[in-house]
Amino acid sequence: MWTVIAVGGVFALFFALVLFHTVLLNNQRRLDQLDAQVRNQQASYQQLRLQVAQLQSPDRILEVATAKLGLVPSNGTTYLTPSGADAVAARQAQAQQASDDGTTSLTGDDQGASSGWTQVKPYLGDTG
Repeated sequence: MWTVIAVGGVFALFFALVLFHTVLLNNQRRLDQLDAQVRNQQASYQQLRLQVAQLQSPDRILEVATAKLGLVPSNGTTYLTPSGADAVAARQAQAQQASDDGTTSLTGDDQGASSGWTQVKPYLGDTG
């Protein structure tokens, strides 16, 4: 009787080991598939990073600007500095525009504080 129980116990132990090994192999196969997916996605990510870097390169931007948009590179930088006569002319033009608009022209630090008030006021709604 004890031999039958012992043989049954050994059989159950081997069956449990085979079942455990099968589950282990299935999980390992799943891990291998996930690892392959991770490698593929990492390669895709690196390709996309390279593509973004190429699209952002100054040479490509210059090429698109000239070829597709029709822009031309400048010959250099030109800085404009107003002379005293330009400043006087600008103040006179501002005063003329203010008198045409019906607003008052201010002088000193307050200049421009109320210029265009009649144009802006309707957009402010009821202020009072």
